[in-house]
Amino acid sequence: MLNFKKIETLNDAVSTGLPVNHELFQIYRLEQVGQGYAFDMPMHRRDFFGVVLIENQSDKGEIIINAQTHKFKKDCHLFFTSPGEMVKWSSSKDKDWTGFVIYFKREFLVLPTTHNFNYEFPFFRFDANIFMLLGTEQRFLMLELFEKMTFEYERLTDQGMAIIHSYLHIVLHQSARIYATNISQNPERITVQSRAGEITKDFMVLVHQHILQNKSVSEYADMMAMTPKHLSDYVKKASGKTASEILNAELLLRAKSFLIQSDATISEIAYQLAYKETSHFSRFFKKETGMSPITYRATNKR
Repeated sequence: MLNFKKIETLNDAVSTGLPVNHELFQIYRLEQVGQGYAFDMPMHRRDFFGVVLIENQSDKGEIIINAQTHKFKKDCHLFFTSPGEMVKWSSSKDKDWTGFVIYFKREFLVLPTTHNFNYEFPFFRFDANIFMLLGTEQRFLMLELFEKMTFEYERLTDQGMAIIHSYLHIVLHQSARIYATNISQNPERITVQSRAGEITKDFMVLVHQHILQNKSVSEYADMMAMTPKHLSDYVKKASGKTASEILNAELLLRAKSFLIQSDATISEIAYQLAYKETSHFSRFFKKETGMSPITYRATNKR
């Protein structure tokens, strides 16, 4: 199965014919895609998040995300994808749809290190119902936000990126409000998740709570009363990533947040991440990113 680690790589595979102006973020209008666009995309995974707002003018097309199949109707649809999820779609070759696609890496949001991402934005959880139909007011609100974000992205200045950050936060929080309303009005739409999904969700919660103190799979397996192999098998099945990869990704995210958001020294950041030696932290960071913490900070700090 294909696994796209970079937004640019997926953009090329789908053949949008549109540029990727930032390695951590992309937004484009569906009506702008080129003639070579992949109307039928085979099952694949991505290492980044997706938010899609689509207005369909027919009943053609469907998208499958993990075990959920959503058939498009003549309506305004909003749906979400998370890193590691299996995604496949087929769409009308008549191009009788309009809308927007957003892809972003988690570090693009520059959230506080204490932020509980899955709690704040529940539609990105493995157990979530990730498809929402928008009412008239919700549709106009979202379309306006996506339009403004696209306007800034196509011009891309330093100020524009700050504005895009703000708009993306608003889109996600508005989506959380819509999601909560949909679930309260339609409780039957709460997805019954698989055993692997349940375990992966619990694992992710524990990782968020304990990553600074516990960095090994065996420690989390003990907390969950199972063997490390069983935990890794379940997590791999649900997310496409090993338990170790998820631990490293969470730790790396904390490190990147400290480097971008604070003026702490590398030694101070290593201490906050519970590394006994600064050299161990620097070695881990370079292995995961290909650059030293100092270089990463100089390249990315705004």
